[in-house]
This record gives sequence, structure tokens and C-alpha cells, in this order.
Amino acid sequence: MLKIERAQSGDQTLLKSGVYLLSKYQPKEEVKRFVERLEINFKNHFFVLFGNTLGYLEEFLREKGVASEDIFTFDPESAGKNQGLAVLFEKKLLSHKKPYLLALESFKKNYPDSYSEFFSSFQRQYREALENLKVSAYFSKVWFYNYFRNISQSLKKCFLFIEKSPSSFDLPALVITAGPSLDFYLPEIEKKQSHFIVFCALSAARTLVKNKIIPDFIVVSDAGIANKLHAFEIPENIPILASVYANSALLSSIKNPVIFYDLKQEVETPSFQMESPSVAIDAGMLAKKLCSKEIVFCGLDLAYDIKGSHSAGNALQELREGNFSRLQPKYSYLTDFLKRRDLVAMEGGHQFTHGQFQMVARLAEKLFAGSYYLKGGLELKGLFPKESLPVFTPDRDIREEKQKILTLFPETKKISSVIENKLKSIFDKIKEHNLEIIEKLFVREILAESGMEEAWKYCVKKIRTHIGAVN
Repeated sequence: MLKIERAQSGDQTLLKSGVYLLSKYQPKEEVKRFVERLEINFKNHFFVLFGNTLGYLEEFLREKGVASEDIFTFDPESAGKNQGLAVLFEKKLLSHKKPYLLALESFKKNYPDSYSEFFSSFQRQYREALENLKVSAYFSKVWFYNYFRNISQSLKKCFLFIEKSPSSFDLPALVITAGPSLDFYLPEIEKKQSHFIVFCALSAARTLVKNKIIPDFIVVSDAGIANKLHAFEIPENIPILASVYANSALLSSIKNPVIFYDLKQEVETPSFQMESPSVAIDAGMLAKKLCSKEIVFCGLDLAYDIKGSHSAGNALQELREGNFSRLQPKYSYLTDFLKRRDLVAMEGGHQFTHGQFQMVARLAEKLFAGSYYLKGGLELKGLFPKESLPVFTPDRDIREEKQKILTLFPETKKISSVIENKLKSIFDKIKEHNLEIIEKLFVREILAESGMEEAWKYCVKKIRTHIGAVN
């Protein structure tokens, strides 16, 4: 129990269960000396405080020139539960300020478990923020251009979109991604595919088709041009569930039916960035949205196997197999990913993971608790591991339902006027240097503190072509 009393100096001091967290003699002076000993450039940092120290830390940080908006205090009683630091870190890092965690030794000592949990959370969320910024710096303009191209194309081509959230299929879902373990389960999936609505990541589609497995939906969310490799030889009758931020060159060139799964919300309130870090997460969320029964994941290894990074038949794996020489033999070429410095060996030594995979695993555990996954990579806590594909036999023949899939989704022309107005509105904001859009679009230039004007001019020129196409 916390208690406030007067110290000998006349200032207030703080006790916890009879133990002084601040000095019983000169608490304010003690905190001042603590701040004075910090050998940092105060104006280049923002500060995360473990414990409020009766406001003394904040006071002396402000005396050092630290703005109030750069000081964030967390209560030791609940600090370990905090999950919002990553967003804060990203925002402050964009303003060129680094985080600095401050905690008096007395708080660390008297809240050992809470501090340990908070410190771990601080480090983990800082790493996540750096990773997110790295991805955003690379993809921010790619996402934006894909958004404009895909949405402007939806005014000319017969694209579809998901309009409502309720489950469309009273059936179980099988979500397939391209981890190496997929190879082991292919024969079983081929026999039991008719019992599920099958969602697969684009990177797994060719593997499935070559093994006589026809997915009901192929999920596409990656922004990069390499997606066109994965789409090669995919049957044209398989519907594509795509993000408006997915690679526009791919979506404009394929003949498959395209269903935008995030069009409605991204036209209403554009985020200009992918919401999730992995197509596996997107596929799982679509399965939750469109199917009301059990979800089973396959190939969600979130790990590399010593024999390869993807399932056999995957476009990248096949590309590697076709590029080897006497100086770089086949096995060496197929396993060049093992040269990554961030790999962590898993139990047994034949599989490897890394921080990005672990981030996706934690998110999957949070979003899909109670679902099933076929063993083959990282353990997913809260999901039920299976060594063979569980079968939830439908109480009816579902073939006719599968044939009517496309009738569930309206055409984008239904909201064409809304789309057209939104594109013009965004373009006007870009020309006006709207700060909210600028911060999302020019992440790399903001971090580098250079090249902003040139990048802005190029963006205006590039987007004007799409606005012209709309008109």
C-alpha cells in the first residue's frame, strides 16, 4: 500500500508498505541529483518513467528542456500490462527522438516483477517499432501507389468487394501458407479438401494446384512485384481476395475474379498502409470473417527448415532450384537464407526463426486462440496443435455452396461515385501538403531529413495520371 508523508526537508515523500521509495530526508533533492547524473542530450530523447515519483522526475526533466509531451509516466502497479508503447515509439522516432527508460533504483527493488515485465515489454515494443518503421520506410509509397492504382482500376474493371462482416459460410476453414511443413500434409489435404472452405496465401497456391488441391480463395496482400511470380500458372477461375494495398501490377494483369477485402473501410477512412504484418494473418482474419466454424492453419511454420525456406513448388523455391552452379551447388543455393544474422536455432537444430516471425506468432496467438494448427514450426500458444488434419464433416453437400461464392460479393461500381470523390479528395490534400498524409507517405524522407520536396513533386506527378484516368 502506498502512503505519502512529509520528509525532513518539508517535501512530500513516498512509502510502499512502510518502505521508502523516495528519501525520508530530502526526496526532491535526491531525484534532482539522479537527473543531473544522466549523461545524455535531453532534447534528443523522450522519456518513459517507471513510477511517478510524486512528479519530481517530470519537474527536473522539464528544467532540462524536455517538453511535457515527451514525458510518459507508467504506474508500477499496472505498468507490466501496458501494450501501447510501440505506437508511441513510432510516432516519436519519426520526430527524431529516441526513447529513454527512467526508473529509480528504489522502484526497481520494490517492484521487481513489475519492473522486469515492463522492461521486457519496453525492449520488445521498441524493436517492433523499429521493425515497423523499417517496413514503412520501404513500403509507404509503394502502398500508396498501389492504393491509387487499384482503386482507380476498380472504376474501370469488374472488381468485387466485401461489404458486410457476418459469416457467409456455416463451414470450417482451412488456411494454408507456404511454410516447409506444408509438403508433409499435401496428400492428406488433397483427400479432405472438400470438407473445408480453403483459403491459401498466394505463395502457396502453385504448390496446392500442382498437388490437385484447388483453393476456394487465394489471399493477396503483399505489395511487392515478386507476387507476379507466385501467380504464374494459377487457374483463372479461383477468386482472389486482395488488399487494396496489394501489388497493383499483379491485380491489373490477372484474369481471376478479384475481391477487395478492405476496400470499403479504406475508402471511408484510408490508413495508407497494410494493417497486418503477414498475409497469413490476413488469410486467418478472412477465414474468421467468412466462416463461422473451426479454423485450421497449415504451413504456418514461421520458421525456416534446413532444407529450404518454403514448401516445394513455391515460386521462390523453384527460382532458387534453377539457379545454381559448380561454385554454388544446389544445396548451398537453396539454403542461402541461413546466412541471415538474425536467425535463432529452434529445438533440434534443423529449424530457424527470427524476430519478425516471432512477432507474427504472438499476433496469431492473440487473434486465433482456440483454433487449430498442423505442427511444423513455432509453437503457437493458445491454439491446438495437430499432427494430422482434423475433419469436421459437414452435415450436407457443400459443393453447390462453393459454386455460388462469387454471388456473395457486390461489384465495386456500386460505390463508384464514393471512390471517385475519395481519390480526388486525397489528391487535393497531397497538393496542399496535408501533414497527416505526408507523415504516412514520406516516412523514409522524414527519417533521413532530406529529399522531401523532390519526393513530393514526383508523387503529385504520378498520382495526377491516375486522377486523369478517373476523369
